[in-house]
Amino acid sequence: MISYIQNFFSSLYDLFNGEKCSNNSLRLVQVIFRHGNRTNLTSATYKIDPYRFEQYYPYGVGQLTKEGKLKSYKMGQDLRKRYKQFLGDVYLNKMVEGISSSKTRAQCSLLAALAGLCPPNKNEIFEKRLNWQPIPYNTLCEQQDKLFLKTDNEKFVKLYCELQKNPETMEILSRYCNIFSYLTDYTGQEIKTIKDSYFLYGCFKVEEELGFVLPDWSCKVYPDPLHEMALIFFTELTENLEIKRLFTGYLMKFMVNEMNEKITDRQNNRKKMVLYSAHDLQVMCFLIAIGYCNIEIPPYAAYILVELHEIDNVFGVKVFYQNYKSSKPCQVKIKGKTFTPLDEFVCMIKDSFPKD
Repeated sequence: MISYIQNFFSSLYDLFNGEKCSNNSLRLVQVIFRHGNRTNLTSATYKIDPYRFEQYYPYGVGQLTKEGKLKSYKMGQDLRKRYKQFLGDVYLNKMVEGISSSKTRAQCSLLAALAGLCPPNKNEIFEKRLNWQPIPYNTLCEQQDKLFLKTDNEKFVKLYCELQKNPETMEILSRYCNIFSYLTDYTGQEIKTIKDSYFLYGCFKVEEELGFVLPDWSCKVYPDPLHEMALIFFTELTENLEIKRLFTGYLMKFMVNEMNEKITDRQNNRKKMVLYSAHDLQVMCFLIAIGYCNIEIPPYAAYILVELHEIDNVFGVKVFYQNYKSSKPCQVKIKGKTFTPLDEFVCMIKDSFPKD
């Protein structure tokens, strides 16, 4: 009993002192998050899908639903609660930066998140019935968007086709050959890769979330084995170095540059937070790249926190992941460490950086 009480107070002490240390040592926060709940994409449905040409009034195809907007907004509120002391009560220009993928569902998710993160204080309210203030953000056109690469990218398509000839990939494909035949028969189109299975799983998942009745034949493959096949797709994107550079390298390099800029120009750089509104592939591939082993399809509005700290004159990172299995983000240890010096962190991931 005495031991239990001692452990309790010890944990309590670590908790409060850890929070104090984090607030004092924190220099920059970068947030990678998945967009909120969305409607289905026509391109992600199968040929004889009864909902293939559904228009999803009033949202539109592949757009945020009301639930997705709320979830993104609440994510912003969670960030405000966690970093209120760090950010302060007044939004200053260039203090928070938002970067979105070219997809409108990601852009709208970012806007909702910024609304939750940066509400105006009483002196900044310009319409008494509107608890909101405009926060600028950036996005790249799809042709130039390397931070949030799409699976229809020409270079990726070529590399993925080459990957199918790899003996390990061929062994995986042979393991699911009967499933591929079954899916091809019932979808009206050829299903022959793990990537095909990933998109079909996503199609069923969205339709189920929207309350649509799935076809009877789907119960033999959904959620499993389609779910386990979808998880393999994340492995494919991170085990091949060239593909890994495409899907995580540009974003990782960009984030490291943001940290270095903060370190070298601390006096003039007022930036405290950068939000990256992305997709499930970017979220999980980033985690896998830093050694995270619990591969999953990140839920809507799941997010990674990459915190830059200065502790005892050493700059380093702490990483947290929120997948809503607990009330607060859980820390992701990097090679067993809760605090990794920045040079060690860069050394670990630099092979993922693109060469161009």
